[in-house]
Amino acid sequence: MKKISASILIIALTCTSTAWAGHDEVGTENWYKYNNHSGSHSFSLKFPTDWKVKTFGPEERGFLPEEKISDEPVLMVRQFEGYTYNEVITHYKKPTVSFVEAYDFLLETPTEEVIAKKAYFAEKETGDTISKTMIRRGSQIVVISQKNDEYKEVTDAIISSFTFTDNWSAYIDFIDKHTFIMPSNYTAEKTREGIIVKNMAEKEVLNIKEDTITDIAQTHITKKIRESFEFFDIPVYSTYPFMNFIDVRENHANAEAINELVERGIIGGYGDGTFRPDDSITRAELVKMIIPPILQMVINTGIFKNCFIDAKEEWFESHVCFAKAMGWIDGYQDGTFRPEEKVNRAEGLKLILESAKRGKISANESLKENIVDDVSAEDWYAKYFIHADNRDLLDKQHISWDGEKYRYHPSEEITRKEVAEMIFRIKYK
Repeated sequence: MKKISASILIIALTCTSTAWAGHDEVGTENWYKYNNHSGSHSFSLKFPTDWKVKTFGPEERGFLPEEKISDEPVLMVRQFEGYTYNEVITHYKKPTVSFVEAYDFLLETPTEEVIAKKAYFAEKETGDTISKTMIRRGSQIVVISQKNDEYKEVTDAIISSFTFTDNWSAYIDFIDKHTFIMPSNYTAEKTREGIIVKNMAEKEVLNIKEDTITDIAQTHITKKIRESFEFFDIPVYSTYPFMNFIDVRENHANAEAINELVERGIIGGYGDGTFRPDDSITRAELVKMIIPPILQMVINTGIFKNCFIDAKEEWFESHVCFAKAMGWIDGYQDGTFRPEEKVNRAEGLKLILESAKRGKISANESLKENIVDDVSAEDWYAKYFIHADNRDLLDKQHISWDGEKYRYHPSEEITRKEVAEMIFRIKYK
C-alpha cells in the first residue's frame, strides 16, 4: 500500500547543536539536526542555525533562511512509502513543471555510501531548474528538493549531511551493479558463486546469485532484504576513482596494501578489471601468491617438482614443491595436495608466517591483549595468531566484536584482501 508519510504526530524534529567531522566547507559542524522517525527507516540531516523549518502538512518539511521565512523554502524534504522511483517522478510532474532527466549516482553520507537517484525538473514558465535527490531505503523513498539558486552551496551541504539512523546498512556490488539493505549487525560476503548474507548469529539467511535470491531462513527481515534488492546503472569505471581495480576504490580499507603489491608486480587481478578482494583463496593460489613477494626469489622449476600427484606439471608445481621441501605445507595420505581446496584463516596464517619467518616463530609468546574469544593457547595455530596479532599484521575487518572480546573465526576461509594486507604489513609497513 502506498502512502506519503504517516501522521504528523510521529514526526520528530530535534534541533540540537551537534558536531560532525565531514562536509565542513560551509561550517556544518555547529548546525542543527533534523530527525525524522515517521517512516519505515529513520533519517536525519543538518541545517544552519539561522535557518527555519516550515511544516507543509504531515508529509513535507521546508528549510529556508530565517529572514526569508515568508518565502518559498529553498529545500524541501518529503518521504514516500510504497512508491517506485518512476511513481515518485510522476508525482512531481505538473502542468507547469516538466521532467528533464534522471540518473543513478553514489551518495556518500556521513555513515555509509548509498545508491541514490538524481532527477531534474524545469518550471515551464520561468525555465528554473529543480533538482531532486531521491534516496530509497527498502519500501521508503526520501526526496530532497533544491532550487539552483544563491543558496545552492548551503543546500548541497545539507544533502551531504543526510544519513539514515535506522540500524540498517546498504550493501553495494559495483561489479554486478546491484544493491540491497540489511540490518547493521548482519554481514554480506561475496564469493565466486554469489553473495551470502548472515545474521548476527553468523547463520546464513540469504543467498544471492546474479538476480536470484534464495531465502535460507524465511523471516520478516529476509523479506525486507529481498524486497530492497535492485540494480543500478552507474558508469563506475569512469566516475569513481580507483588505481588498479574497479572493486578496490581509493576508499577501500585494503587499497594501500593491494595497490602497493600490484605496483611491485607481486599480485594481479582478473581479466574483467577486478581483484575480487572478498573471494576466498585456494591452496595453490595462496602458495603462488605469497612465496615470490615474501622470499623475493625465483623458484628453480628443475629441482622442485614431482612432489604431489595432482601438482605435476601444473602452473603452481614448483612453488608447492618448494613449500613442501621447506616443511611449510603437507599433503594427504593419498599423495595429493588438493590444490583447489579453500584455505581457512588458521592454515593461511601458518603458511604466510612460516614462509616469512623461515619457521622461526616462538611458541612461548603471549598475547599483549588477551581479548580473543575463539583462539586458545592449546590450538595448533595459536603461536601464529599470537605472533601476528602482537605485531598488528592481521586484517581484522571480518572479526565480530561483542564489546568485550572478538572472534577471529580461524576456521572460516581466508580472503584475498586478508592475504594481501598481511603480506604488505610484513614486507612494507
